[in-house]
Amino acid sequence: MSKLYCNDIHAGLVINPGQTDIALRPCCLVGTEERFAIGSDFKFTELFNEMRVSNKKDLLIAKGCKYCTNLESYSPGSSKRTDANIMFPGTNIDSVGPNYIELSLDFTCNLACLICSPNLSSTWTKYSDQEPSAKITNKFSVVEDIFDKLDLSRLRKIHILGGEPFMSAQNIVLLRYLRDTLDASKVIIMYHTNGSILPAQEVLDLLSEFKMVEIYFSIDGLNEAHEYQRFPIKWNELEYNLEKFSEMSPHNTLFKIEFTMGLLNVHLYNEFKKWYETCAVRTNRFGDDSYLVTHLVAGRLALTNISEQHASWLEKNYPETAQYIGTTRGKNSADIVEFILDQDTRRNNDINRWFPEFITFYR
Repeated sequence: MSKLYCNDIHAGLVINPGQTDIALRPCCLVGTEERFAIGSDFKFTELFNEMRVSNKKDLLIAKGCKYCTNLESYSPGSSKRTDANIMFPGTNIDSVGPNYIELSLDFTCNLACLICSPNLSSTWTKYSDQEPSAKITNKFSVVEDIFDKLDLSRLRKIHILGGEPFMSAQNIVLLRYLRDTLDASKVIIMYHTNGSILPAQEVLDLLSEFKMVEIYFSIDGLNEAHEYQRFPIKWNELEYNLEKFSEMSPHNTLFKIEFTMGLLNVHLYNEFKKWYETCAVRTNRFGDDSYLVTHLVAGRLALTNISEQHASWLEKNYPETAQYIGTTRGKNSADIVEFILDQDTRRNNDINRWFPEFITFYR
């Protein structure tokens, strides 16, 4: 395997089905996409040709690939690329179909997380003057048509996102389709959830037929810090749901906890790790360990936008954060302050209640 080989470029597929067309990418980080009108024919083997040819030459030219290479430069073996290669060892350069699919069912969501946007959450539109730039379809027939055009004989994992996937009416329809179409005993189902919605019993029954289920909880902090960033969830509701997930989930379930790390919460990571060690989903009910991972926030609240004042404060009070903040300093401090104060007003919230230093870092 070449040094820069990426399995996702050759055998990964990110599907975003829109109202009039579908967007296909090899990876969620890659900005380049190929679009097809709904119902159009396409061949998996003919997708992303420029990227695939480049990768055969041990190159990564796609927009977004620098995210992985930068991450690997200070955290070797820890990126989307290396994770994909571990999950699917060997090479899949001439794969006839995907072995990994990432699918956004729809953008129905009950939260308006600060790291999100109206493009990914229906609730966010209440707190923004911005209209969603891309409206995802809520018709499973569109998703089914895409799947019917793919050779799914090599599919080993499907990652289901939203919005909030356990709110989506399409979720149960998708699981029925996969069970009836594939050998479910060979396929891993993975959910990315905010933990606010418990799955229906039929969903749990269907999931028990698959090889494995990974439930990935995205959490931004503890108590008021989490409530602020994942508005309007309440911390006690989340902890209750985590206990129920642990009790209800089928025998083949493993849990992952994702700390979504950005400007608002990088200093909370050590505290969060202590909570994780005793949380309700530290193991499943059979004692299998869960995983704690970090996900670096993109966009306005990314650590690459950190101010010199904020970085100095972290260096003095939280020296363990040095490995995450790097040396890049942001130049859009005014935009960050404007965004936070505007959202505080719209949500009747106040960042000063739990992070009083933050605004001073970006004035």
